[in-house]
Amino acid sequence: MKDQKNIDKQNVRNQHKKQLNIQIGKRCQQARKARGYTQEQLAEQLNVSTQFISDVERGVTGIGR
Repeated sequence: MKDQKNIDKQNVRNQHKKQLNIQIGKRCQQARKARGYTQEQLAEQLNVSTQFISDVERGVTGIGR
């Protein structure tokens, strides 16, 4: 029973993290577009891949550690 509670808590944390990543991604995309950058241009400026920018904007990956 204790293990199931820990699993449930972890699932809730993961859902919150996913929702946060999605919200942050939307804000990143809005900021990028407001400044007139393409994903490619922003990726070059930040020295990251275009795929990383896309993943962040879609909430697939976070920008933290």
